[in-house]
Amino acid sequence: VTVWAQPALIELLATLPGQRELLPLHDGVPEVEYDVDIEIMELGHALRVSASCLLEEVPYFRVAAAARPALADGLCVGAVASTGGWDTRRCVPLALVAALRHVPGVELFNLQMDPPIEGLRDLSTPNVLELARRIRALDLVIAPDTMVTHLAGALGVRTWTLLPYEADWRWLQPNRADTPWYPSMRLFRQPVPGDWRSVLADVQAELATVETSWA
Repeated sequence: VTVWAQPALIELLATLPGQRELLPLHDGVPEVEYDVDIEIMELGHALRVSASCLLEEVPYFRVAAAARPALADGLCVGAVASTGGWDTRRCVPLALVAALRHVPGVELFNLQMDPPIEGLRDLSTPNVLELARRIRALDLVIAPDTMVTHLAGALGVRTWTLLPYEADWRWLQPNRADTPWYPSMRLFRQPVPGDWRSVLADVQAELATVETSWA
């Protein structure tokens, strides 16, 4: 198997178990002989994957945790609010996410690059492997449907995913609060389109009951 992936992901993909060739993605065609090619989002259909046959073995990636953030005495929580401009329904208002720092016992850290969430200590980095190491050092990640969300879930880190009312098909039934893709993940869904306040109110209430998982 040859994986043709974005250059920024090569180091992370190299931590997957098993043998494969990793090539940096570029314009044109792969510089390797092959019999058949398939895009990764088509694999589920091609292999007839169903939720019942997904393995619950996490983490998928073998990444050592970075040092726990200095001076962090409470629950260490990484946060993301913005998902980029291609689907703004997924974006959560920055102020609603930043307000989670006021929950007693919570140390909130910024994980997004541009723009960062103001008022939070910054753990963001363009290096995906280093980002994975920093996420592994946290107790919890709270984020909308972004790369960070999937990375945290694949690392087996406790993750709370914030979803719009009409979420992507990968999140399955609209009333489901868990996902077979990531056993350590919990889903918080909008009750009506555009209602992020209710979602963050639920998150804030749940945060007050969470204990640190750091050992």
